[in-house]
Amino acid sequence: MKITTERLPKSLVALNIELDQQQVQKGLEKAARKLSQQFRIPGFRPGKAPRQIVENYFGRERLLEEATDDLIQKTFPEALKQENILPVGRPTLENVEQEPFRYRVTVPVEPTVELADYSGYRFPYAPEAVSDESVEKLLDAQREQHVVLKELEEPRPAQPGDMVTVLISSDDEDDDDDDDDDDDEFDTTVELEDDVEIEADEDEDNLTDDDEDDDDELADASLAEGADEDEDEDDEDDDDEDDDDEDDDDEDDDDEGREQQIALVEGRVRPEVYAALIGAQPGETRTATVVYSDDEEDESLRGQEVTYTLKVKNIQERLLPDWEELPTLTEFEGDFETMRSNARERLERASEDKARRSLIEDFLNRLDEETPFELPEAMVRERAEQLFHQQVSEFQRYGIDEDQFLKLSNKTHDQAVEEFMGQAEPDVRRSLVVRELIRRENLTINDEDFEAENERFLQDFEPSRRDEVQKMLTQPNMRQMVASSALDRKLRDRLVALATGDVVAQVQEQQMASESSTPSSDAQSTPTVLSDVATGGVTENSVFDDPGPDPTSESGTSSVEQATVADYGQRSASDNLDEEAGPAGSNVA
Repeated sequence: MKITTERLPKSLVALNIELDQQQVQKGLEKAARKLSQQFRIPGFRPGKAPRQIVENYFGRERLLEEATDDLIQKTFPEALKQENILPVGRPTLENVEQEPFRYRVTVPVEPTVELADYSGYRFPYAPEAVSDESVEKLLDAQREQHVVLKELEEPRPAQPGDMVTVLISSDDEDDDDDDDDDDDEFDTTVELEDDVEIEADEDEDNLTDDDEDDDDELADASLAEGADEDEDEDDEDDDDEDDDDEDDDDEDDDDEGREQQIALVEGRVRPEVYAALIGAQPGETRTATVVYSDDEEDESLRGQEVTYTLKVKNIQERLLPDWEELPTLTEFEGDFETMRSNARERLERASEDKARRSLIEDFLNRLDEETPFELPEAMVRERAEQLFHQQVSEFQRYGIDEDQFLKLSNKTHDQAVEEFMGQAEPDVRRSLVVRELIRRENLTINDEDFEAENERFLQDFEPSRRDEVQKMLTQPNMRQMVASSALDRKLRDRLVALATGDVVAQVQEQQMASESSTPSSDAQSTPTVLSDVATGGVTENSVFDDPGPDPTSESGTSSVEQATVADYGQRSASDNLDEEAGPAGSNVA
């Protein structure tokens, strides 16, 4: 068998394969037996007619046509093996010639990634200092969770700290979308200092359940939601006493605006609204004009001037617990000063983690930009298919299957997948760059790394559940997850060292550690961390069939995703563990 290969654009390889005469003769013999079994040839029992008789009966062209598929199916895998080519998608038969027998197939292959020289990449690592104000805001957020609303014994004007229930309308009510946008303007969200965030990540393993709630609140929380429900219930009781009043109130609400509760706390509501409501009496109507800046988060409001009409319906006093009570209310072990120190430490870890993430992202973005290579469409489409099915799985939680989803969106399957192609391409590029970076830096994990990561996962769960989780972690797919997470951690550390110029010292330290430790002795049971991007090659049925997922891969995980052992925006290992563990799950977000 003679084989010549040709590199084509888009990471394709063309194989020109010419079979020798012996291979062709064997193929013709097999085709003759098949034809003589399928069709009766006078004078011969089924399957017993000599090849020459069959060829004379059907013609050589018909015999070659019958032999073609079998010859290709048998010789193409051999050609791939001989040329050491691993397809990452469906090969395409482009041409077949019968005399001599030769054919041409194009195969999508993994691109060769030649990383740019990143030795000189330097990026600043400068976590922002945590201010006293940020600490106080975090503690305020925890304290606000335990606020109590008290009805006033005697009517009085609104004071700072009160909860005021108002009917809100604006001078731009013709646009329903604008009304929806206006609804969000009075969200009583506590915000930290600029660019300081609390996020649950790999370094925040000791947060309590209450701490998680606080962090969620810092992201997007309206502290008035519960009070809304209580007030609605009170309104219903009053309405039951007087049905006529109910009808009148409903009509008034429709005419005068939407009801909302606003906490009069500086920094938690727009200053124009805060100033307008201070001193307002129940039943009084005030106006507030808000001029939105050009960098307003909501683009539809940028540069606009909106006047809001605020009719005060009710005023309640907000009673906050004493600071000394806060540790008990939040189930924090320690006094308030210890709690304050803990809050500062959490903010500092969050600031450090944000700086690390920014540095790593800057490094990888530059490396990606300066490492040109072409992607085969098959790999991009595979990732797009995965993204589409991830979207469908979200809807399946609500009882909507793929066919229903496509019908609701008025799209075909191919159209729906096509919409993800733009997102899929950078995903695949990043996967290949990261994998090559791991290889270039020779990053591996040993038994010590694996066990340390295993212990980190266990610490995310309540002590009563750790034995149960430990048993789950012995399963092959879970061991793969832990191994990938350990390698991800090591990669992140290396990227920080590379970007800050500290890599020499880190490499020396790792070399010393590797010399003092032995490689994993559990080679057979420990999953392979790095998986090939290729999805399998040739199937038994046809070289033109979709090779499908790698049978050795984790269910539901694409080969591209396996290659990206570091979790850069595609999949969370801890999420996977939580799914395996059940609804109780991890107590760390």
